[in-house]
Amino acid sequence: MSFCYHCGGTIENSRPGRSDECSHCGRPLRVCKNCRFFDTAAASQCREPQAEAVADKESPNFCEWFRIADTAASETAAAKKDGARQRFEALFRRENP
Repeated sequence: MSFCYHCGGTIENSRPGRSDECSHCGRPLRVCKNCRFFDTAAASQCREPQAEAVADKESPNFCEWFRIADTAASETAAAKKDGARQRFEALFRRENP
């Protein structure tokens, strides 16, 4: 099962085209962040060494190596934002002794 990188909604189409969008949030599906080769720790954020570098990881592209990720999205964009906000606020929170 695959999930949208943005909202975490399930993706029914295992081979999305360049114009296909998530039925939950309307974001494009054929983007680097939905690819099984996407890895922020890899060169050009892609583990496929033959793939050309793509500047915008959230825009539809024509990468011939694209394969839909078959794992659950670890965090949606909203969850990342909320977590970052909570960590930031915790820096300035004082505990009463």
